[in-house]
Amino acid sequence: MKIDPNWLLILKQAWSMRLAILSAISGAVSALLPLFDTSGTAFATLSAILAVCAALSRVIVQPVLRAEMRQADECVARLK
Repeated sequence: MKIDPNWLLILKQAWSMRLAILSAISGAVSALLPLFDTSGTAFATLSAILAVCAALSRVIVQPVLRAEMRQADECVARLK
């Protein structure tokens, strides 16, 4: 396994990362809701939907992110 050189750009710009973070937050909320005697099914459902969306967005082309990654690669190549 190898980390992409543009990992910070990916963390900031990729929709898959945003959706994965939202999925993790909604999963944590659904785990905590039973402590307050409330059903966590809504947040569990939301978490599952967000996880599927995160997986799908990982394979969908994101033109802005792709252009920024290409520009970052060109800048690094000039420094070498």
